[in-house]
Amino acid sequence: MKKIIAIVLAAGEGTRMKSAILPKVLHPICWKPMISYILETIQSLGVKEIIVVTGHKAELVKKFLGTNSNGHIKTVTQKGRFGTADAVGCTRKLLKNFKGDVLVLYGDMPLITPDCLQTLLRRHQGTNASCTLLTAVVKSPTGFGRIVRDDQGRVLRIVEENDASIYEKVIEEINVGAYCFDAQMLFEALKKVKPHNKKSEYYLTDTVSIMSKGRRRIESIATNNIDESFGVSSRNDLVKAQEIIRKRTLNKHIEKGVTIVDPQTTYIDDRVEIDQDTVIHPFTIIEGEVKIGKRCSVGPFCRIQGKTDISDGVEVGNFVHIVNSRVRKDASIANHTYLKDTTVGACSVAQGIPAKVMLRRIKND
Repeated sequence: MKKIIAIVLAAGEGTRMKSAILPKVLHPICWKPMISYILETIQSLGVKEIIVVTGHKAELVKKFLGTNSNGHIKTVTQKGRFGTADAVGCTRKLLKNFKGDVLVLYGDMPLITPDCLQTLLRRHQGTNASCTLLTAVVKSPTGFGRIVRDDQGRVLRIVEENDASIYEKVIEEINVGAYCFDAQMLFEALKKVKPHNKKSEYYLTDTVSIMSKGRRRIESIATNNIDESFGVSSRNDLVKAQEIIRKRTLNKHIEKGVTIVDPQTTYIDDRVEIDQDTVIHPFTIIEGEVKIGKRCSVGPFCRIQGKTDISDGVEVGNFVHIVNSRVRKDASIANHTYLKDTTVGACSVAQGIPAKVMLRRIKND
């Protein structure tokens, strides 16, 4: 199997986000910057080397990556906004001696799954293709690049929405925005890309037609999960992505034997670990590096945060807030209790500082 390096494109300003503070890829979804999701997905495939192409507010993206990547992620900066082909071209020096495959993804697409990318990689390496791309068939393809094929079903090119003819715009197969390239073929094709389009940009998608004309093998796989094609461009998109990720996280716990009484009002961070036969009651928020054992009861109207460890058989009552605490086996946390940096002994009943007392103290301060 060829070695694989991933390139994540994260240089865009994201003007539709209307933010003066954050670049698009650092806007949070379910407590984590959106770029975290694609990075974690890549790493789950066993890909150890990742290059992130930064641009707008590059210093903030680099700071985040430096704090959270454990040194496995390199960055390059795209100095101008000349298009996606130019962005990938910025990695040329880092990859000049690399002879494996390159996985190219976007930092604003947090919903692509490991299974999907694994299938993409298997098709690419199993067919010895020069390029393999992810597609989907949708009824409303507006805004996406269309996949143009010949009579034998071979991919000829990708045409972007702004440059598509009226005949091409009715094509329902779209380019999702995930690719695997032979590295040497990719950089050969990038040299030939020209900004001959309405935006006068260098499109990465043009490498597909260049390879096709050069009789290189182009492969594709189609995803049946349209969520995987979803890119975040606005605050409304953040809301949609958050709801999808929230449901995925809840379903993961449900499938492992956790009862979630009302998924509509329950929010659980994907870093949280919950063991079998625990019941999570409505209006509960659990975030951070929280671990909850077997046969526990949590909520309703409960919030658990930080590095909190709740052992087996614990009952957490109504309107309870727990932060960075440890609750040992078979303990009980009384209603309206606030615990922070606390250890509760086994089989004991914890009556922390009532919420109304906390409010009184805050007002007095």
